[in-house]
Amino acid sequence: LNTEIMEALKTKEVELGVARHCGVIFPVKFCTKSGTALEPMHQAPWVGDPDAKVEEGILKEIRGDFFCAPFGMSDVIEGETRIHGAPCNTGWSTTQPSSQTDNETETAVQLQLQDQILGSTLKKTVRLVSGHHVVYQLHEFHGGSGSLPLGHHACVHASEPLNLSFSTFTWCGTPDDPLETAATNGRSGLAYPQEIADLSKAKTASGDTVDISVYPTMEKMEDVVMLATDPKEPFGWSAAVAPNARWLWFGVKNHKVLPFTHLWLSNGGRDYEPWNGRHVKCLGIEEVCGYFFLGHKISMNPNKLTEKGFKTSLALNSEGSLKVPYAFGCVEVPEGFDRVKTCTWDATGKKLLFSSFSGKETECGFDMDWIMQ
Repeated sequence: LNTEIMEALKTKEVELGVARHCGVIFPVKFCTKSGTALEPMHQAPWVGDPDAKVEEGILKEIRGDFFCAPFGMSDVIEGETRIHGAPCNTGWSTTQPSSQTDNETETAVQLQLQDQILGSTLKKTVRLVSGHHVVYQLHEFHGGSGSLPLGHHACVHASEPLNLSFSTFTWCGTPDDPLETAATNGRSGLAYPQEIADLSKAKTASGDTVDISVYPTMEKMEDVVMLATDPKEPFGWSAAVAPNARWLWFGVKNHKVLPFTHLWLSNGGRDYEPWNGRHVKCLGIEEVCGYFFLGHKISMNPNKLTEKGFKTSLALNSEGSLKVPYAFGCVEVPEGFDRVKTCTWDATGKKLLFSSFSGKETECGFDMDWIMQ
């Protein structure tokens, strides 16, 4: 961890860095009870390459997890044209350096974005808790006016096929147009547009079906899919299991704030710079409020998802704040743990309980109050 350019946090369970120039959380290492170091987060192959033909900003820094506001194309804020907006393209100032609490049960760092967004001041808190294999985050917008799409852009690396699970969803589908086409010097494998009732039977561009609950399944393709979390669920969650490496990555959100899970299936489907067909096995599990990645303007105005009753932007509070809590973690799983069947909150034990379709179980200490604040 280069502390000259990042804030470092560490407990016995988690070690990470927060880059001050873009807010990206990377590297992230989870240390298991058996002594295994788990590093599930993805990093683009050109990161750190001085010869890479890539513009400054988040495209140069794709790795780990980063916060986006607006999520997707910025086509409303005057002078802001960078994809995913200022939070992952602008510097952050440390307002409270990393420090332990008096009883050393947790450590946290607080930062403030150097730019304003629609007149709002954005503050970031990253927190680790002793005994928890979890990275807690909170983004708070203070003041400002207007609305915008926003969310987290967690990138997981599929070093082996990952088995995916999600909390109950009420809608799933693709945008109208493919993410990439021959005209853009790329390829998308799914059929666009489509609504998907069963993730194991998504339609492909060739007329077949494919199981997108396993990633990757299609080579040399670039696709996006979005799921709407059932508002009746107590909280929203996403999970990816690497059964051979025996780890489970998970994300937890307040689905009243971030109602969608946006999946970015990036597996070599872009042949132009800096991608060059080499950006592979990247799974974006992005908890968002927005109209896909298609930007600020379409998300804040009536669209096909708002017609279905979904919220695709969040309003800033000129007299108060807008809070966006989120957490992701990674735990070791027992041999034979195949795919998450259920994720439940044990309020007595203060932990998440994961069961698998194979009957195996695992758990993780967790602060649900953080998510529901």
